[in-house]
Amino acid sequence: MTNVSGAASPHCITRSSARSYATNGNESQVADIDNNKIEFVFNAQSQMPRRVKDYFSSSLRRGELIWDALFNSIKRFTVAVSPCMKLGV
Repeated sequence: MTNVSGAASPHCITRSSARSYATNGNESQVADIDNNKIEFVFNAQSQMPRRVKDYFSSSLRRGELIWDALFNSIKRFTVAVSPCMKLGV
């Protein structure tokens, strides 16, 4: 799904964003107006254990989420930043 708003003219910028969805209905990728790209990974319980930002750039930020099984809530969120990190590593 792509959204474009605003008039493309010298005085008015065009804004756009794009969203991709997995077959289960969860977001899989998002790109915003500033060309920031985020990939979402969901498990079978529709919990997001991983989020990768700027996965096409040389500097990735990977967020790992640990879920509490009893309360179905996030117990811990860890962010790793690496200029050499590649998707899936």
